[in-house]
Amino acid sequence: LHAYLVDPSVETVLDASIEHGEANSILNLPPRKIQEILDRFRAIIGAHDGPIVALTGSSNRYFLRQITEGSIANLTVLSHSEIPPGVRVLAQGVIRAN
Repeated sequence: LHAYLVDPSVETVLDASIEHGEANSILNLPPRKIQEILDRFRAIIGAHDGPIVALTGSSNRYFLRQITEGSIANLTVLSHSEIPPGVRVLAQGVIRAN
């Protein structure tokens, strides 16, 4: 599986911005920070024609998918726990925070 790895620095920013309520959780991240994350993805991934996979932690996969799905075509966000045992991951790059 060819994938881009999401650096812990990005995961930390996302984790710190998740607000847990009784019924649901929301991402309370300023638009500027969301744009910075999207810009980092675009800078690392570039113009890619085929499917793109980004691997992140399970605690922030849902929110990372939410902020990227309308902006980066062909991107699938998976958590490490969704990769079946025995599947070899080949890192194509690391997406870091600024």
